[in-house]
Amino acid sequence: MDTLKVNAVIDEYIKNFAKLNDEANDNEGYKWVATGCFKKYWNLDAEDMLEMFNKAMKEMSNLIDNSQVQPLSGIRLLLSQPSEVDFVRESFRTLFADDGGDINARQKRVDDFVEKVNERIALYSPEGSWKNNQNRTSVLYYLNLEKPDENYIFKATEANDWANCAEFGEDIGSGASFSLAKYYRMCDELLDVVNNNPKLKKLNDKRVKEKFEKPDVSEFDDKNHILVYDIMYCAYHYLFYDKAAVTKKTTKERLRRAALRKETEELASAIKEKEIAYDALDNEQPLPDITGSEITHKTFGKGNVVGVEGENICIDFNGTVKKFGYVFSFEKGFLSIDKDGFADLIKNIALNKEKRAIVENELKTMKNKHSALMEQLEEITD
Repeated sequence: MDTLKVNAVIDEYIKNFAKLNDEANDNEGYKWVATGCFKKYWNLDAEDMLEMFNKAMKEMSNLIDNSQVQPLSGIRLLLSQPSEVDFVRESFRTLFADDGGDINARQKRVDDFVEKVNERIALYSPEGSWKNNQNRTSVLYYLNLEKPDENYIFKATEANDWANCAEFGEDIGSGASFSLAKYYRMCDELLDVVNNNPKLKKLNDKRVKEKFEKPDVSEFDDKNHILVYDIMYCAYHYLFYDKAAVTKKTTKERLRRAALRKETEELASAIKEKEIAYDALDNEQPLPDITGSEITHKTFGKGNVVGVEGENICIDFNGTVKKFGYVFSFEKGFLSIDKDGFADLIKNIALNKEKRAIVENELKTMKNKHSALMEQLEEITD
């Protein structure tokens, strides 16, 4: 996630906070009121489930229902059928069951809730059941109401717009490909930024405290999870991206950039590890000075070493000086010398040179690739 872009949007959110929180204007603080109302009245053991449900949801406004769909009306429809009350009760119990933080299991419970509850709704409104049907958005909101400190509110348009503008590095998907775990990871990244912004936290804490003073509202600690969604929601609906001059990318562009960034970062990390491994290799050993020693060449016979020049050894064969690769010639057996342990020493030097050469070549290849990736990334970066 691009923290510079995220902070630019948050700055717009802070600039507009008073208007957003003003009940006579935008009144976005009603999300906290709705959760506080739910907390006060929700009780799955209630004798009159319909009455309890209506009280718990009375502050929801358009958070779940809208002009097109009314999932809350679908639950009310079932609760108005005496034979379905226990079904609804148990459906919510299953949905709210503890999963030990297994988000994939949580998503499955959401999907199961949607499927099973909608099957029942269809029995009582076969012609217009789609309007009262549950959907992923509404059921995730139920989860947030129950455990606001563990869940996030979700709306697809706002979530995808945030992902593209803030450049989240994964594809949260849609429909059958939707991943709740990835969406929550995106929210967690924003939450980290929020929790490191004292000014925003102070404003929000004051807002929440004011909402708790309202009648029919209970206190709760959502650990700023509702604020995370509110930032996404307001950024989309109040055009904070445009005001903050944040360039919107397509999902394809965003994911390409994210993949390049990830590959570049992983390669940079691998280069560091390879450099550490290179440094851990034995230092290049100096070639032993055997000037004056007698050696034997497979072709030229006996000769005397007259000197060592860098990686080469100079040998005088009856007045003719020839130059050979020092380590190579001894290691491959072209040259030999009558010295105890000399052959093993040359073998170790050759092996160490080979290891260092391999790592050096690997590092060169990796660094060249890293440079190429950085160039690609710069080409597609604003």
